Amino acid sequence: VYGVVGMDVTLASIRDYIKLFDVGYQGQIIVLDSKGVIIAAQEQSLLFQNMDTAEVGFDMDILQGNEGLGQSEFMGQEMNVYYDSSHDLGWQVIALIPTTQVNKAAELYEKRVLYMVGLCVCFLSAVTLMGLEIFLLQPLGRLKQAAESISKTADLGIRIKINSSDEIGVLAESFNRMLASLHTSEFELRKHRDTLEEVVRERTGELKKLTVAATHSPVAVMITNKEGTIEYVNPRFTEVTGYSQN
Repeated sequence: VYGVVGMDVTLASIRDYIKLFDVGYQGQIIVLDSKGVIIAAQEQSLLFQNMDTAEVGFDMDILQGNEGLGQSEFMGQEMNVYYDSSHDLGWQVIALIPTTQVNKAAELYEKRVLYMVGLCVCFLSAVTLMGLEIFLLQPLGRLKQAAESISKTADLGIRIKINSSDEIGVLAESFNRMLASLHTSEFELRKHRDTLEEVVRERTGELKKLTVAATHSPVAVMITNKEGTIEYVNPRFTEVTGYSQN
């Protein structure tokens, strides 16, 4: 009996504590035990009901992992669900927010964003038109000409000369750095290719020497793979054992 009284006091404290939280958008917080029973809620009528009963109608399958979010019906209303779990107690704290309220807030935010974007576009269009010919079209024309020249000649030594500190100038500088980096990479690749070809020639020569040495060796030589299959025998091995790969 004393244990039950102690538990009631603890749960009452938890219920009083979560009442202090306001998740907004007409949402609420509930606490489940490890069996899915509501042990604390901002609505007293929900206490000690099982979340997956027909009356509550909550989809327990969405509570996967230690934390996450999802959507489920709750008391006949579609809810956005945000949950977190306690490793020690096995309890889960769930915040439920009506999906309709979330959608309204999202729509309002979207309208505000679109309104701000519209204002920004109008402002930027006006500013761009004022200096379009001098500060944009001509530098972009030089950028285009340089890009076409590179695509036709593959000359990575081309550089763009734009004496400007604005965005176009920064773009041209970045373009020049990219070309310089590509030019260096091309040089390194060529150098590596030449080195690799030299290494291949050396290894091929060594392999030929080894093959000639094994062929004319007075010692019987047999080479197998990892599975023990014979891949090579020299003439001396054939003389000694009578085995021939042919």
